[in-house]
Amino acid sequence: MNPLDPHKLIDERREEIFADYAELLRIPSISALSAHNADTQRAARFVSEMLRHQGLEHIEVIQTAGAPLVYADWMRAPGKPTLLIYAHYDVQPIDPAREWSTPPFEPTVQGDVVYGRGVTDDKNNLTGTIHAVGAILAAAEPCHSTSGSCWRVRKNRAARLSNILSADNQSALPAISSW
Repeated sequence: MNPLDPHKLIDERREEIFADYAELLRIPSISALSAHNADTQRAARFVSEMLRHQGLEHIEVIQTAGAPLVYADWMRAPGKPTLLIYAHYDVQPIDPAREWSTPPFEPTVQGDVVYGRGVTDDKNNLTGTIHAVGAILAAAEPCHSTSGSCWRVRKNRAARLSNILSADNQSALPAISSW
């Protein structure tokens, strides 16, 4: 039995998680503004590397007519249900810029609050989910079944995992559908 506990791993990795979160917040991935296309591409690459570092597989940055999709999966539980995780890594424009009391793309911590564009929609959820999945995979133990190899997270509760991450949650469905 693997002694690792995903909750403990999350606590131990708190600084790493915040570093990834802060780095993603620094990328002005404003998919609605073509002037930020390169930033959106950079955010897609950063997210794909975060997925890779957390143990996901088959990672792709998929170019679309709009902003890129990021796909990753972990399908080592044949015959088990697949959990789909969807999130977006883009942010809305900062207008009016004069109303920001902190730099929008430099995460600012005041007390226990982080300020910046994307802190709640959706870069926190995206980063937290990727790291939670990484902790679960790190704590999983190998098992074998008649249907092939799998990884057992807790007793016999195995699942497959698929992630689709988009830069533009308003127009992602056509891109996902055409992919």
